[in-house]
Amino acid sequence: MSRLYLLFLGLLLAELNDVTAAECAEGQKVSEEGICIDEDECEDRERCGPNATCFNTDGSYYCQCVTGFWINKDKIKFTADEGVECRDINECRELNNICGPNAQCRNSIGSYYCTCVPGFVASNGQERFNARQDVTCKGEV
Repeated sequence: MSRLYLLFLGLLLAELNDVTAAECAEGQKVSEEGICIDEDECEDRERCGPNATCFNTDGSYYCQCVTGFWINKDKIKFTADEGVECRDINECRELNNICGPNAQCRNSIGSYYCTCVPGFVASNGQERFNARQDVTCKGEV
């Protein structure tokens, strides 16, 4: 009789664990202790796609494009369910005259660089520079 009682108790506990799992909120999972805990959706490194970073939050997550990439100008955060992909920003086209006078802009994947037009040299002496360096192109002496 005691074995039957233990079997019944074991089945009841197993059923209770299933009920607990069903009662966890979205973005949560049942821990080994049988309680609801946050599920780290970002454990799946590919969740957000290429050129994006995943950020886990309590009960959810969001993605953001890495520097030099975007979805569009108005949206910063997204989820994988939206089916979007981070695209390279063409800084040369999007940021008019970013390199300044007497310079040409060249887009590269995730970035850009500037070069001086023939007859001009960069004030820092480098062939390539970017706008954050405060470099100007001056006529050759």
